[in-house]
Amino acid sequence: MLRLVALCLLSVALSACAITGGLGGAPRPAESEYFTSKGGGLTLNLEDNKAGQVCRYSLLLTMRRAINAPLYLRTSFDNPAHPDKPLVVESEVHPGVADVHISSREVHGLQRGRIYKVQVLVFDSPERSRPIGEHVQLLKSSVEIP
Repeated sequence: MLRLVALCLLSVALSACAITGGLGGAPRPAESEYFTSKGGGLTLNLEDNKAGQVCRYSLLLTMRRAINAPLYLRTSFDNPAHPDKPLVVESEVHPGVADVHISSREVHGLQRGRIYKVQVLVFDSPERSRPIGEHVQLLKSSVEIP
């Protein structure tokens, strides 16, 4: 039940910026050796008491094939406020997992109508020294966040 509620909230939150199969100039869902993009965009945090909006990138991936050992991910999100310093998140995917949700920390400087890039590098070791795969998803913002 909790998982269903979380997925419903995620789908609502993804509406600020979306992958919609290329409709209306939005980027198409990406496919790579390991993943297919299932959804992605910007989530607005409505529970935060800070002045203004708090926004994070969010990407939902589905596994294209079963894995026998963990995969180690390093995800870089465009950072419009500091283009030379992407927002980086490290995570793991374990065997038996079907969907992978990756979120960034707060993002600022978003411009409505602009395309932003999310790059997921895939590694076979926790040291993340040599990538064995890459998944790149473009996201189009429909919000303006200073």
